[in-house]
Amino acid sequence: MKKIIFTTLFSFCFISGASAVDLSNAYGEKTMEEKLRAYQKINTQLQDEDKTPEKAKIKLYEEEEEEHILPAKSESEPLTVEPLTSSPSDETTEEGTISKYWNKFKHNTSETWNNPTNYNVMIPFYAWHNRLAYDKKHLDKYNEEAWGLGFAMSRYDEDDDWHSLYAMVFKDSNFHPETMFGYAYQSRHYFDCNHKWFAGAGFTLGLTQRHEYSYIPVPLPLPMVSFGHRNFNINMAYVPGITNDGNVAFFFTNVEF
Repeated sequence: MKKIIFTTLFSFCFISGASAVDLSNAYGEKTMEEKLRAYQKINTQLQDEDKTPEKAKIKLYEEEEEEHILPAKSESEPLTVEPLTSSPSDETTEEGTISKYWNKFKHNTSETWNNPTNYNVMIPFYAWHNRLAYDKKHLDKYNEEAWGLGFAMSRYDEDDDWHSLYAMVFKDSNFHPETMFGYAYQSRHYFDCNHKWFAGAGFTLGLTQRHEYSYIPVPLPLPMVSFGHRNFNINMAYVPGITNDGNVAFFFTNVEF
C-alpha cells in the first residue's frame, strides 16, 4: 500500500514539474493557475484544428505542395487563357509546300518547252465507257472509237522520268470533235537493264474543249498509266465520273522521234 502511494505521488510530482517547466519556457513567469488555463487552451485548439495525427500530416503535406510547387502569383496579375490556334510555323510550312510544288511545275514545263529531247506523234483510238457505271441505253448511243491525232514535245530528266507538253484532237462520245492539251508527267519503271520494256504511271494537267460546253476550255487533271517498248507506248488516262457520265478510259498511242 505504501509502495502504491509513493509511486502515485512521485508520478504526480514528475508530471507537474515537467509541465511547469514547459509552460514556463513557453509563457514566462506566471502563476500555476494561469499556466494550467493556458495549457488547457492549447490542448483545446489542437483538438479543434486537427482531430487525428493523420489529418495533420495531410494538411502539412498540402501546404508544402502549394508552397514549393505552385508558382506564386500576385493579386494584380490577371489570369489569361490563350486560345487554341495553329502556330505560324504550321502555316509557313503549308505555304512552303505549295510554293515548292508550284515552282517545280513551272521548272518542268519551262524545261520541256525550251529543251525538248524528243518530238512525239500521238494517235487517240479508243474511249472505253465503264460498264459498271453505264446502262445499256447509254452504251448503245455513245461512240467509243475515239480516233484522232496529236503532237507533243518531251524530255527525260535525271531520274529518267518523262515530261511532255502535248495537244490532240479526237472524236468524243457524242461524235463531236474534242480537243485536249496540257502537261503530262510519268515516272517509268524499266523491266530490263537495256531500258527497252517499261511501264509508267503519272498524271496530266490539261484543258479540254467539248461541244456541249461551247468549246470553252475546261480543266482536266487526270491520272495516267502507260506500257511500252523503246520509243513506242500505249497510254491510258481515266476520266472519273458518276452514273452514265464520265468513267471513261481514254487510250492513245505515243511514238517518239
